[in-house]
Amino acid sequence: MRQGFRVIDSDTHVNPSLDVLLRYADEDLKARIDDLQPYRRTVKTVPGRGDAEDVGSSTILSVRPVRLQRVAGQKSAPAAQADGDRGFLSGRTQMVTRQPITPRVAEDNARGRLRDMDLEGRDIDFIIPGPWAYGAPALAPHLAQGLYRAYHRYMADYCAADSRRLKSMILALATDPVWSAQVIKEHAREDWVAAVWPLLPEGMPIDDPDLEPIWAAADEADLPIMYHAFTVETPYFPGYRDIWDNPAMGRCAGQTWGGQRFLSFMLMGGMLDRYPRLRIGSLESGHGWLERSLRGHAGQVLVVAFSPNAHLLVTGGTDGMIQIWDAASGQSLRTLRGHTGAVKSLAFHPDGKLLATAGTDKDIRVWDLVAGKAGGQVETGRHLMFPALTPMGNLFLSILQLAGSKTRAAQHDPARVVPDDAVAALQHCPRIQVRQIGDPTGAGRAGPFERSMRCGT
Repeated sequence: MRQGFRVIDSDTHVNPSLDVLLRYADEDLKARIDDLQPYRRTVKTVPGRGDAEDVGSSTILSVRPVRLQRVAGQKSAPAAQADGDRGFLSGRTQMVTRQPITPRVAEDNARGRLRDMDLEGRDIDFIIPGPWAYGAPALAPHLAQGLYRAYHRYMADYCAADSRRLKSMILALATDPVWSAQVIKEHAREDWVAAVWPLLPEGMPIDDPDLEPIWAAADEADLPIMYHAFTVETPYFPGYRDIWDNPAMGRCAGQTWGGQRFLSFMLMGGMLDRYPRLRIGSLESGHGWLERSLRGHAGQVLVVAFSPNAHLLVTGGTDGMIQIWDAASGQSLRTLRGHTGAVKSLAFHPDGKLLATAGTDKDIRVWDLVAGKAGGQVETGRHLMFPALTPMGNLFLSILQLAGSKTRAAQHDPARVVPDDAVAALQHCPRIQVRQIGDPTGAGRAGPFERSMRCGT
């Protein structure tokens, strides 16, 4: 806890050596251990980084890594070997800490991790395995399944030091969704489990229909789906061939682009429509958890706005309806009906009690949100967009698209704050119309003040 905030590290790793991981291997994996020989890699242990400092080197798994090595502004160098002790950013970055990380916290020293957490002020660690877990779907099924079973036993043991503070995820093998669904059911109620991570082979999209058993099992267990961007081991990150062999650009692309791709296809693939309770999140990618989806419109949602105090969320769409939501809980509070066309714009009164809406039915409607009903209507007779209320709340502004004018007016998003001195900043719109609300508390009766001005072509 720091300054009253609960601190969760959602991107902290373990990368146990093969010796540690194999302590938790079942007999099936031990009998086929020689099959892992092509993927063994010896690395030097480094003091102060949580490695096993009592040994000079350790063996880890590495599955078909690519080597990004060109320094920006320099010619490409001959390809380096993938073995040895050089990692993705070896020699290019340094881990800097005020105090050294306790030895073996990345291996088997969970109590040492807890001491480090107390020192740094972290309440919960959400622990992610090393790159071998990303690459395992490229292995033979018996190896991938055996390694994931071993990791689950290892993590249950590791987190047992304090399962309230140490958490991890179930590894779901995308090459065998039925097996993965069964694994989710087996481990879902264990204290260390906080999410499900679907791990894909190269070339398989996250919205592949074959993955349906994983979504169903996670939804039934009420476990979120998490995504951590892939790196330089298979299945790699999107665009890894397009960054001109530069590891810095690869690092940027791997995290942000990977997270965006994941979130986009989870939305477009319809998984959240089929499983409305399913929560998803991406880590180390510039955005975080998608806590919930809101279902209420019969068509496409076109516009979203928060109330001034951020307690309400309002949405409008092609169905002509305006939905009022509790922003904290996602509960639908009210549906406003009155528009006969798509709702394309929303604007709150500064006190949050009035809402102005406009759309393709050529009307501006002002709603009394306290009473939950329409308070007034302005018929413009023209297609209009972007209503906005001034900070004082006594004027609203709308942009009209006149007959024969260029339709690009509808493609620009002018500033929302529109006192008179800001009108000049609105460019590329054929005409702006400003109307006075006769009585703001009377919800939008048009007063005598009305003027139009040209502000572009």
